[in-house]
Amino acid sequence: MPMAKNTPTPREWRGIEQKYSAFEKFQQNPTRATLREALQETWYAERSINNIDYFIDENFLAEQSPAEIAETIEEARRTGNPYPVRELDGFGWATATEILSALEPDEFALLNTRSTAGMEILDYVVPNPQSASLSQYRDFCDNVREAVVRFPLRDMAKEITGQEPPADTSPYLIADLCFAYHYADDKPFDLIALSENPTWHLVDQGIIDSQTAEMIDDLVADGEVPYDDVREFVRAALRNELAKW
Repeated sequence: MPMAKNTPTPREWRGIEQKYSAFEKFQQNPTRATLREALQETWYAERSINNIDYFIDENFLAEQSPAEIAETIEEARRTGNPYPVRELDGFGWATATEILSALEPDEFALLNTRSTAGMEILDYVVPNPQSASLSQYRDFCDNVREAVVRFPLRDMAKEITGQEPPADTSPYLIADLCFAYHYADDKPFDLIALSENPTWHLVDQGIIDSQTAEMIDDLVADGEVPYDDVREFVRAALRNELAKW
């Protein structure tokens, strides 16, 4: 089904469409100029770098070419293995996963200071974003996906943007938005106040899947069923089903 007019894409909803376009442009035409343009869409733009050209030449291009960088990124997109990008000069996990998340948001979670801080608040063990192994990164991705089901991060993201996340929005983008807003200096949205979704344990035990859990949460939140509490809705559904026997 085509997307309704004025409905944002997941990248537009998260505000990374320009970053995606800049890195796709670099991938199609890997030059120093397109790399510079793309990097200015990343977290480097927030740093006080007096001479961006010198910084790029010294940190990114001293011993590797733009073409080599683009080839490594493309290989990660093809294989799902981000580690070679992390190992590129000037990259590390924060830059590698910011780029890969913009290009392939369904495949790569951001691993940086704000995402590890957010996951720690949600009581997860997190890897060091400076030195994480590939297996630690993959575990982190699994935990981020779990957290979006376990906690009402989708509702928090809707409150932040004023828009429901598009149906096909990656859990990684939803989590990153929440982590970014929690990590902001004024902390307008606080992860500490979040409680687990009542349906989470049903998902954890394999009784229902995450899509069913989201459907239940949405029905109750939108007032489409005569219950104010998810637990009571689930209890009533079970009672009704048992009454048939």
